[in-house]
Amino acid sequence: MTKEVADKCYIALGIAAGDSIYQYFFRTEEPFNFYKPIFMFIVVFLILITLSFGLRLLKRLISAPKRV
Repeated sequence: MTKEVADKCYIALGIAAGDSIYQYFFRTEEPFNFYKPIFMFIVVFLILITLSFGLRLLKRLISAPKRV
């Protein structure tokens, strides 16, 4: 479980870092928005954790024995 959370954290951190690099190098006409990558990290991390939990719950429901 801890490895899975760490993997999701690394994915979210990569997306946030990519957005900050994009802002810094390609959107030079606007001031750098410091809070946008932080917000993106939090939102992406929560979405990934929620989807992971939902898929695990769905797999458990599908594999549960059928009652007659």
